[in-house]
Amino acid sequence: MTMVDEHGPALHGDAGDLEAIERLAAVGTWRLDLRTGEYTWSPGLYRLMGEPETFVPTAENRWQMCHPDDRHLLDAARTAIDRGEPFRLRYRIVRPDGAVRWILNTAEPIRDGGGAPLAYRGVVRDVTTETEYHASLERDRRRLMEAQAVARRLQQPEAAVAL
Repeated sequence: MTMVDEHGPALHGDAGDLEAIERLAAVGTWRLDLRTGEYTWSPGLYRLMGEPETFVPTAENRWQMCHPDDRHLLDAARTAIDRGEPFRLRYRIVRPDGAVRWILNTAEPIRDGGGAPLAYRGVVRDVTTETEYHASLERDRRRLMEAQAVARRLQQPEAAVAL
């Protein structure tokens, strides 16, 4: 349902809604036609990947975008696609400006009436902030555990004598 304010544009259903949602949520969508191998990206995915909308996404340049240490995960995605299975992978990309970003790529097959996969559709979300936050928490947790271990050793009578 589209709601129109008598003093302005529609509140829902505006053609720019999807692009605004993608921008606000730091997400983008993609589609892979299994018959042609052609990838289609949304404006949000071009923005997330740091590429101009004139960029033509292919399997090869997707491989090049992936951080070298995470390329084995693209092999896992390819295996899932070959099997017609959904997948959800978190890995790093290296944008053209050199920035390294963590992304979460979630995809599912689109099937024909007989159940055979025709295409894949996916959503990519930039999870860099969350990933770095969790890594920071893990570092802090390890430091706290080390400090607690030192404190326990210092509380032991033989440790006090050795000092």
